[in-house]
Amino acid sequence: MGHFLDFQMNLLKKYIVLSFLFTLMLCPITSKAEYISIGTAGAYGMSIEKEQELGEYFITVAHSELPVIEDPVLTMYLEGVVGRLAMYSNGVKFPFEPFWVQDKTINAAAFFGGKIMVHSGILIYTESESEFASVIAHEMMHVTQRHLARSIEEKNLIYQLIFCQL
Repeated sequence: MGHFLDFQMNLLKKYIVLSFLFTLMLCPITSKAEYISIGTAGAYGMSIEKEQELGEYFITVAHSELPVIEDPVLTMYLEGVVGRLAMYSNGVKFPFEPFWVQDKTINAAAFFGGKIMVHSGILIYTESESEFASVIAHEMMHVTQRHLARSIEEKNLIYQLIFCQL
């Protein structure tokens, strides 16, 4: 029994080393920071137009189902922060459209078509505009990298591969 366990441990060590070496081959180390692009979303069916359409649908549902805050001062503040951050954003395919939701939790979320939902609780817990802006910038990155579209495309590809195996 001990020999079998040793064999498994040696096999696991070899797998880890080979995985590490393979990763190094695929991801060369560079001496300077670079903008990382993970490819173009939409190659498998989620066009920018479709993403905008889904974003508009989401906004319609959000305004009917969520406690959206329609405060002009808060909206102007949020849009100002987003606007300043957008000046430094790469890969923007559509305008950012942030909106507030009355919720005491610390949360924000990016949706299709540049829609960004921000919970009002974030104002209570962030200690500076920089902290607040870092959360917003994170959500904006999800939009510019089209993470939702990518996620759906990846799931569709997996389902297609599974279906082909049947």
